[in-house]
Amino acid sequence: MYQYSTGDLPSPSEGLSVLTGPDAIGKSFELTRDQLTDPWGRTYLYISPAADGSAFEIVATEPMASRVAPAKPGHLISKPPG
Repeated sequence: MYQYSTGDLPSPSEGLSVLTGPDAIGKSFELTRDQLTDPWGRTYLYISPAADGSAFEIVATEPMASRVAPAKPGHLISKPPG
């Protein structure tokens, strides 16, 4: 939706938080800050371009770990219910 509305992906400096606000014509992207938070309460990391050459990567940091768990390219992970 964001790319369709703006013609581009969020920049690394904008990050995912730009997806919670309205677009240029005031239409909301309908994401909440909670949807940008991993199950451990940390903000997902948005990396653009991704290391594998794809347009972007969204990763969640694991608690007490130095590695990250990548999302599927092009897919936004949302916090599990509960």
